[in-house]
Amino acid sequence: MMKGLMKTIVMSLLTAGAVTVSADNLLQNTKISEDSDWGSYVHQSMLDSGSSVVFQDGKAVVKISLIANPSATNIQIVKSLDIAAGKSYKLKFKANAEKAGTMEVVYCLSQAPYTYFALTNVNLEAGEKNYECTVAVKKDNDASYNAPRSLRLFLGASTSATVTFSDVSFEEVK
Repeated sequence: MMKGLMKTIVMSLLTAGAVTVSADNLLQNTKISEDSDWGSYVHQSMLDSGSSVVFQDGKAVVKISLIANPSATNIQIVKSLDIAAGKSYKLKFKANAEKAGTMEVVYCLSQAPYTYFALTNVNLEAGEKNYECTVAVKKDNDASYNAPRSLRLFLGASTSATVTFSDVSFEEVK
């Protein structure tokens, strides 16, 4: 009987661990998918060059083709998110990149004028790696902070490669 009880406890803990990532994660879950309210934007010039963002199996697969005069904002992975100004947050994610490159993590208004409240640069290395960066959200002086905002990963100025993102969390630094 003790052996059966121990097996039940171990299985329960394993199941709970697979479902519960962190009580402090401000995102719905660790998946990057349309079901988790993630979206994407790819500028027409990037689409014409073969770039794309595809959500599959809880991951975002970003294919980046370089163009003349690239802009970081030409490829975006977007999550609507309302967080407090004047605080810092920790973004954690896994990325598997074909080649080293750069990306920007931005917290901004979700509509024009796209005022930035935070901007952090992340250097991606080739291969699968875990990343962590701090997003320090500044206070807004023109009171537009109450408008809808979003967390965005900008990849349009990165190297020509495919990058897969997964296992994302976003927590307040306490």
